[in-house]
Formats: sequence, structure tokens, C-alpha cells
Amino acid sequence: MARKKPISGKQRKEALQEKRAIKRGDIEKPPPSHAGPNRRRGRGGRAQAELRARIRSDDPNVSVAAQNAAAKIESSRKLQSAFRKVSPEFLALWREKASNEPVQRPIDEKKKYFDIGVVHQQGSDDLTTPKRPKWRYEMSKEEVERNEEGMFEKWRAETEGKIDRWRQREVKLPDSPPADADEHLKEEFEALRTKELTMRSPTFYEQNLEVWRQLWRVTELSSILLVLLDARCPPLHYPPSLHSYLSTLRPPRKIILVLTKIDIVGPDRVNRWKAWLKTEYPDAKIVGVESYRIQVGKGSRVKHLPHIPPQYLSELIDAMELSHQELLAPPDRIKDDPEKLAKWQPRVRKVVNWSVVRKGESAADKDSGPVFIKSDEKGFREEEDGEGNEEQEMKEVLEPLTIGLIGQPNVGKSSLLNALFGTIKVKASRTPGKTKHFQTLFWSPELRLVDCPGLVLPNLVPMELQVLCAILPISQMASIPSCISFVSSLIPIEKLFSLRHPSEDEEQVEDKRTWRAGQQRPVKTDPAQKWTAMDILTAYANAKGWLTAKAGRPDVNRAGNHILRLLADGKVLWAFEPPLSSDRVTLPSEDANDGRGIWITDVNGKDRPTSTGDVESEDEEEESGDSQLEDEEDEGTGDEDEEGEDHEADEEDADDSEKNHPSQGQTLRIGGKFGALALEEDDSDSQA
Repeated sequence: MARKKPISGKQRKEALQEKRAIKRGDIEKPPPSHAGPNRRRGRGGRAQAELRARIRSDDPNVSVAAQNAAAKIESSRKLQSAFRKVSPEFLALWREKASNEPVQRPIDEKKKYFDIGVVHQQGSDDLTTPKRPKWRYEMSKEEVERNEEGMFEKWRAETEGKIDRWRQREVKLPDSPPADADEHLKEEFEALRTKELTMRSPTFYEQNLEVWRQLWRVTELSSILLVLLDARCPPLHYPPSLHSYLSTLRPPRKIILVLTKIDIVGPDRVNRWKAWLKTEYPDAKIVGVESYRIQVGKGSRVKHLPHIPPQYLSELIDAMELSHQELLAPPDRIKDDPEKLAKWQPRVRKVVNWSVVRKGESAADKDSGPVFIKSDEKGFREEEDGEGNEEQEMKEVLEPLTIGLIGQPNVGKSSLLNALFGTIKVKASRTPGKTKHFQTLFWSPELRLVDCPGLVLPNLVPMELQVLCAILPISQMASIPSCISFVSSLIPIEKLFSLRHPSEDEEQVEDKRTWRAGQQRPVKTDPAQKWTAMDILTAYANAKGWLTAKAGRPDVNRAGNHILRLLADGKVLWAFEPPLSSDRVTLPSEDANDGRGIWITDVNGKDRPTSTGDVESEDEEEESGDSQLEDEEDEGTGDEDEEGEDHEADEEDADDSEKNHPSQGQTLRIGGKFGALALEEDDSDSQA
């Protein structure tokens, strides 16, 4: 059955905004269209485009509500993440390789241990994060922004050069052909080297200055920084560029490394990662957290409610309190001078009632949402020598103690913030980059939390590893074959989903030739049937009944998109072990190679079943929000919160299509001893 094009919640919202604008008289009613119901709207919709044009022309007939709505949309678009695009040659070469090159089976046992050389390799220490240029209060806004833009362009050019040199080093060929080679061999060598260089996976990092400004503001405001790391692959989320940036902040901030999603990984593996991180970063405090509890709703729907278990909450608060006590201690340069010691005051609030947050009480219980920073709150000023102004040190700080949450996209910053309050205070989503602007909430009158948008940090790691760890939005990834090739080298996907090789579905041609008696030609069989990445995608699409709309071929892009979503959302359990190079980490006692790679089938010694019918709580909120908008269609006007994210619409399209178009082909089950990881309900059982 061909795939239909559903309408997302975002498109429905744009249609409602356009209808309201026509009713108010802000725009004219469009002429009837003959392009069909599936005509795609342009970026932001026709109504928003006309409103922006009229606002720029200072049209007095535009209402204040429309101006505010347009300003919100424009502000949101300024904070959209920007990444480089892969070349068409890269996509074509990887599609060819994924179709012809078999994946390694069985998977090497060493691949379950994270290779720290991937992150800490030659040139990785040279990568930096952009640092805010020096500024003075006497400078105008235009001067500050001009300095920041000039610095950022210079930093981006340097980073691109470092990444290009890294890709050239990864080519396993000499720089030049042999000296005695003729012209033909030289041409072949150059063509081969160009092909190898083109196939080297790029690495992505944030290229929008506005998003980096959010990080600068959060680090200026905060005296304690929670760096959130996905427990499935912690080193990837704390690259050398971020560690170097945080180490150079003046005055120094206290760093707490927070391992998230530990319910996916399991306590034993989390303890091994904690031990490894402690050896690598002895000055940092390391804790683990869970940010939600599962509530089974009607049918197969599952809700993820904000919740942090008491033992993890206590461990996190203990780390915060210890960091606060360290900030209250005078530095060595003050201790050695009795006169300065008598006048010295800490740079943070002296008294914080930690018992309030330990009991689960918060000042935000009475508030409706995030608190925005006042313009006169200046935060920390960067100092060259770290000593600062003596007069400033003599003043007692009365502002709340500020704790910032930073990290890469989709590590759970907003989810942790909601869990600390026990209710939804900020928006959280499975889509990376949901948070666009830093948000502030008061945990208590003396304690303030700041949620920073996720940034893809500069790191010399392949794009496929970033996709696997859900740092990049899957809907924007055009190179599905290269990502599935990378994942299949770490996880036996065909075994995980009990896939049927596409060659088994091919029609057998009957041999009608005549043979002498007793001399029938033997049938050739392949005892060790080999899989390619494209075979895996084709088999998965066949099992789900997904076909392209025009040609009716297996929809391999949709199949790859769905597999990557299952991996990113934790519906397929996987995690790396700490690197083998660390001799202070107790490694597992498993000696036999089971061929599972980084795939884990149980947590706490028990299998955890999953299902494609599982729906996140935020999906329910979006549906309820859409229905509420439809109900309010004929009511008064108001300000709509428009995110302006094209990739979110694509995410919603795929989710809607999952609900509207169930599998029409073979029922996809995970059989055998892996039956507990079934990813789809058996329709026959439910009907019986």
C-alpha cells in the first residue's frame, strides 16, 4: 500500500492562524486553488509571509496581536540550529557501498567497548568552542554584536579547516602516487583518493551564533553547572572542546557531570561509567538520575511522567550543596593575606536552605512557568587573571544561587528540570533542539535553575555516531544508508527484528531444461547468507509493508528513519561499555562473543518489553493542544506560540503516518530468546 501524506499538528495550526487572520482582515482571502489538497505550504505559511511583509512596511492596519505573533515566530527562527549539508556525491557513494558491501558478522566483541580514540584523537584538543569577546558596559548593543559576529566567523573558518584536515587524515591512502607511476596510474590514484575522501563522514556542529549566545548567557549567570551526559555514551557528550571551555571560565565554575537515561543502561554499567569518568575528571562530581516514571494508560499507550526517585534526588542535591560549600571557601590568594581575608566576601549567596528542595517543595509550585531574567542581572564578568576587583569582592551577594543545565541536544535537560519540580514546567520532546531559548525557574527563593538549549558541540566524530546518540534530528538526515551501515556494525539489526532476507522472497525460476536420469543439476544454496545495510532496510520495509508511492518499491528511507528513531528513543536498548584502555574499571566477566555488540536485552537482570505502540507523553499533549485549537476556531483572537521548525513538522508527519498506516505485510516480531523485545503487538493475538 502506498504511503499517504498526513497533515501534522503544526500544519493544522498554521491553517487556523491563516483563517483567523482572514477573519480579522489582516490579509485577503486567497483565491481558490486547483493544485489539489496535498499542496505543500511554503515556509511558515502564506499568512505569516504576508504579515511579515506588511509589518516591515509599517502598515497601520496590522493589529498588535498579529505583530506580537510575527515577532515570536521571527525570534524562534533566529534560534534554529544550522548545520552543513552533505554532498550528493557522498550520498550516492554510500548508497552504492551499502548495497554491495556485506556487514561484519559476527560483530567483534571489542566493539561493545567505546573507543576513546574516537573522541580524543589527533587534532581533537585543537577544537574549541566560541568564547564571548570581551565587552564593557559602556559599549552599545551594536558594538557588542558586531564583535561577536566577527569573532564567530573567524572561529567557524578555523573549525572548518581543522575538520577538513581531520577528514584527509582518515583516508587510508598515501598522499601521492608512486614516483615511477605513469599518467594512467596517477589518474586512477587521484580518482581513488578523491572517492575515499568524499566517502569520509563529516561531523556536525552548531553554526548559529544565536544559539551559542544562549550558552554564553547561561554560563555567565551560573555559578554551578550541571553537564548532562547520556549514559549510553558519556564521552561523546563531554568532548574536549566543552571541557576546555568550562575550564577557562573566570571565576571558575563548579562542574557536576550528570548521567541521564540510566534506566536504559542499568546500574552496573552506570557504576562502571562513573568510575571511568572519575579517573578522567577527578575534580568533577558525578551523579546519575532518572527523569520520569512510566504509567500505563488505556490500551498500549504509555505515559512518561516527570519524576526523579528519592535516592537520585538526594545524590544530586548533595553534589549541589557540596559545590556551594566549595564556592563559599576563600581562594588561596585570599587565605594567605589576613587583611584581604577579613574583608573578603564569596561571589555567591551565603545561605541556601537545601532542606526545602529535599522535601520536594519549590517556589515554582505557585508560579505558572519559567521566569525571565531581568535586564539588570549581569551575572559573572569574565576576568583575565581570575583575581577580579577587590571592591566587588567586599560586597555580599544577595542574588539567588544559580545552577545552569547545559549539554548537547536530547540528553534530557528539560526532562530533568521537569522531574525536579515533579510536573511539566518547560517543554520537552524526543526531537533534538526543542528548547530554543534559555529558561529560568526558581527551585526555592534562594535557588534558581537555568535550562540552556542543546548545542551540537565541535568534535571530531563521524556523523553516524552523532545520529545514533540522537544528537542530530533524524528527519534532517539524508544519508540513511551510511547511518544504518554504521549501526549494523554495532548491533545485529536483522537478528534484533527477526528479519527475512530479501532474497528469500524472490520468485524461484523453474529449470525446464532436460537432464539425463540421475543427473539432475544440484540447487546452489548459500549456507552463510550475507546481509548488506540495504538488505536490512529492504527486509524491514517489507516486514512493515512500506512501499514508495510511485514505483511501489520498498520504502528504505522510511524504514531506516524508523529504525534510527527506535534506537534514539530507547525502545531498542543499547549502550557502550567504558573504554578498554582504562585499567581502573572492572570489566564484565563475559568472555564469549555473543555477537550482540552494544545491544543489551535486559536491565537489572530482567528483560524489558517495548512496543512501537508506546507513545510519549508529549505526543498526547500535542494532540490535546491541536484539538483545543480546533475547538477555539470561532472564538476570539490570541497569541499563538509558533516554533517555526520545519524539521518538527517532518517528525510529526512520520509519527502520524505510523498511527494511520499500520503494517500491511508480514507481522514484525522478535522471536526466540529475544521475544521480550517485541516492537509490535501481534494483531492475531489481540483479535482472538
